[in-house]
Amino acid sequence: MLNRADPRRGALRLLLRLLEGEASRLRRISGAAADDFENLLRARFLTEDNLVYSTICDECGEGESALVEVRNGRTGILCGIEGFVERDPESLAAFRLERDGFARALREALTEGEEGGASFSKISDHLWRLGGFSRGGASGTAFLALRLKTPDDFVFLDQAITSRPRPSVGAVFTLQREAAPGLRLSLGYRLIPCAEALQLTEGGLRLRIAALAEAFPEIARFSPELRDRGRPGRSEETERVIRHLQEQGSWPKGTNACIRAIQEAWSGVHPASEIPAISTIKDHLRKLASVA
Repeated sequence: MLNRADPRRGALRLLLRLLEGEASRLRRISGAAADDFENLLRARFLTEDNLVYSTICDECGEGESALVEVRNGRTGILCGIEGFVERDPESLAAFRLERDGFARALREALTEGEEGGASFSKISDHLWRLGGFSRGGASGTAFLALRLKTPDDFVFLDQAITSRPRPSVGAVFTLQREAAPGLRLSLGYRLIPCAEALQLTEGGLRLRIAALAEAFPEIARFSPELRDRGRPGRSEETERVIRHLQEQGSWPKGTNACIRAIQEAWSGVHPASEIPAISTIKDHLRKLASVA
């Protein structure tokens, strides 16, 4: 079972931050993020992978790096001053980040567990073709791109996209919120930020259909999930979150900062309700600005 009433707020944020890094093996995270780390272990986005190669020695007070060794069945560190010092193996455990597992979980969330459509495939260590999906009367193809930082990254993604027939909807799930200036995706494809499109629950990753419809209005037009609520769907719930932030004195400056603050605070105010689409939040912010 995941810790916290809303594990998305911390565990998903930590997962996306780890995915953005280059390390595949890491040590256990302690402190404020310890619960989030354990939640990712329970969700199998992290798996134990032997021992770390080295760690900071706290035995001699020098604070230098010390190799991790196993001697005669005993696990410890090799200190340059104190020699071999035994340690609890759990404190030296290494963990592997399951990038492929995240890609597959996103595929399942996108297709709601249905296989259909084009197949899932790994293109590189940072790029996956999630395959075909159908939502709200629109059929499409999706990719997961964990690294879109340079023009070469976009060229590589574009080559993968153009090697397939053009779909009516093309989604590229990414860790960033928008493409760098001057860099464009192939015609018909849009960037979908994972931080806005996904939720982490006890059942695994869950796709917010509203985030997909934000990029593709045709999905919103035909999707029963959104048609029942309407778009942009002004709600008292959004106003309540805004009041909550203002009363706490944590109301930020700038539209994007306000949107992120509302998204992060939403689950604490409405734990059983889905976070609204960005268009809905922007409408409330415009309304608030006109009154001020």
